[in-house]
Amino acid sequence: MHTITMNDLRAALLPRARDAHKNDFGHLLIIAGSHGMAGAALIATAAALRSGVGLTTVACPQSLLPIVQIAQPCAMCVPLPEEEGAIAEGAVPILEGALAGKTALAIGCGLSLRADAGVVRWALSCGLPAALDADALNRIARDGSLRALLRPRHVITPHPGEAARLLGRSARPCPEDARALNALGCVALLKGAASYIAGENDWMSASGSVGMAKGGSGDALTGVLGALLAQGYPPETAAWMASEIHGLAGERAAKRLGIVSMTPQDTVDALPDVFQELYGQ
Repeated sequence: MHTITMNDLRAALLPRARDAHKNDFGHLLIIAGSHGMAGAALIATAAALRSGVGLTTVACPQSLLPIVQIAQPCAMCVPLPEEEGAIAEGAVPILEGALAGKTALAIGCGLSLRADAGVVRWALSCGLPAALDADALNRIARDGSLRALLRPRHVITPHPGEAARLLGRSARPCPEDARALNALGCVALLKGAASYIAGENDWMSASGSVGMAKGGSGDALTGVLGALLAQGYPPETAAWMASEIHGLAGERAAKRLGIVSMTPQDTVDALPDVFQELYGQ
């Protein structure tokens, strides 16, 4: 088990040439949001935009389109059919049409279990690296045929409750349970006060703050992870880097605002401080 350090992050960073353009840094497709949980999609999108991805497109229920476009004007949007405020059957052909040029997916933030399971199946089968969180994981836990589609290009990001549903037993943020999740066929990022990443190697991310123990922190992590996958970082590398960068941003937010008053949006707002330090700006 390797504990991640700033030197590890610096050594893994991909270069950013002065004459680069947006297409050099990937295009992330975020599939997220439902009535009552539009904020999850917004937090994930904000985190992705702060994490270096060149282009970001949000696919969400059509009624959320104005919210996303106004709150995150730097992102593009694909409106999807909805039923009971969640993505409905009929979304897959639209997503298939939106796949051109995308380099990674992130799915699950605020998705709701009302969302059509076919969307999760499509995300697992489309061939792109993918970050899977929240209700995407809960869908996979309910359906063994979805679980069978997990591959090394996928990174799952469960907290212990979601891990328990995936494993069919109680789970804790510990190396053994991270490895058990990895045995499902994917890279596993098991979240906790210390987070454990299991792929070909085992990693521990010890950064973070108790101020991050609030709804929305996982959405921020998913956005960071999706952005790194879209930029071409290998899934295991993207997983441990995202966990550590997210935790470091949380530490900086706590120092600025305190562990009681900080929010996941404050963690997102602290991401530039972390990336500036990593790139030596």
